[in-house]
Amino acid sequence: MGYRPTHVLGAHLSVAGGLERALLEAGALGCECVQIFVKNQRQWRAGPLTADQIERFRQARNAMCVTPVVAHASYLLNLASPDKQVRQRSRDAMIDELERCEALGVDYLVFHPGAHLNAEVQSSKSKDRKQSRGCEGAGSGLSNVDCRLSNERTHIQKAIPRPFFEWVRGSQFDI
Repeated sequence: MGYRPTHVLGAHLSVAGGLERALLEAGALGCECVQIFVKNQRQWRAGPLTADQIERFRQARNAMCVTPVVAHASYLLNLASPDKQVRQRSRDAMIDELERCEALGVDYLVFHPGAHLNAEVQSSKSKDRKQSRGCEGAGSGLSNVDCRLSNERTHIQKAIPRPFFEWVRGSQFDI
């Protein structure tokens, strides 16, 4: 195993003009790592990644030797929303984010889990299971993206030690 520094310097760079542009700019700036959005961060939907986009991204990453590559999920996500439609939309968008990261070979995904918006916290495990139905089986092949959950108010950060979708199904976002 080679030398791995404990701190790396990078930047959150624009993907305007193509996802690979951020990697090329990171290399030109001398960044050791980079953070990007893998889709528009202010929209729920995005067109699928093409094979050409994925190949250009992977080639740029190899050429620039920028690692790790970190993606930031959409600001719209609210996985803790008491509103069933918002929660389901957030889950669908999160699955899309993870699938994009997997396709591109992104190492980490940063996301804000959302807020319960002062709604009554449900304590029943059956209610939790009912609410988290909809993610079952989704994204089961996504094992290469490391998700870290961060609660900014208390400055707690926990690595999620099991596959993300198992965590979603089993915990009702208990941080």
